[in-house]
Amino acid sequence: LNSKLLAEIAELKKENAEIPELREKLLKFAEVEAENAKLKQIIEENARRDSENAELKSRVGELEARLALLEQGSAVDGMTLSFGQTQNDKEAMPVVTILATHIKWDGRIPYPIPSHIPSHLPKSHPNPTIPPISHIPYPIPYPK
Repeated sequence: LNSKLLAEIAELKKENAEIPELREKLLKFAEVEAENAKLKQIIEENARRDSENAELKSRVGELEARLALLEQGSAVDGMTLSFGQTQNDKEAMPVVTILATHIKWDGRIPYPIPSHIPSHLPKSHPNPTIPPISHIPYPIPYPK
């Protein structure tokens, strides 16, 4: 019985000596698994960025093509030379678009109000002393 117990004790001591080695191996394995998880995240992030870059490159190509078409169109439409002259030597009139929200009005009307009712206005016109907008000369001459 004693020899049996001594043999069992020797075997348990041997197993106990292996436990720290196994713990060390398990720790290394856990570290490798954590590193693998990080690398998988990096690979997924790189794939997402590559996809986004491909989309952006495609969009840049489309926008460059549209810009080239617009530049060709503006070159054909406006052929404006320096000093505001067009190809046929007529002076070019600059076009300015102003939004109504950017206008401050001081109450003055920039054109003379006729003293009589113009013959081209119908009698049913709401205020016959003010011509309709279609009859305002453009550009509007401001009184000096």
